[in-house]
Amino acid sequence: MEQFKLEVARVLGPSPVLASLDSWDGIFHFVAEAAKAKPGTVVTIDEFPYLVDQDSALPSVIQRFWDSGAASAGNLKIILCGSAVAQMEDLLAEKTRFTGA
Repeated sequence: MEQFKLEVARVLGPSPVLASLDSWDGIFHFVAEAAKAKPGTVVTIDEFPYLVDQDSALPSVIQRFWDSGAASAGNLKIILCGSAVAQMEDLLAEKTRFTGA
């Protein structure tokens, strides 16, 4: 999470608000707010399965964030990538199970 915050600060500029955040949810809402000033902002998280290994709640956090509609105001896009194919397939299967997509 700290590495992600550093990258967000590098791209969007340092912020005491960002520095004080201690949750993924807070960070994603911070980025969504910043995206209002830079519509079409794209956040790409590579090797997402490794982050999930560190925080198994992360997929749920991202789903809750996305479902909140916070990303839509700035047309924020989030891309999750990973080379652990089986885990990415499991994440997609879980989403399908809950949404019927």
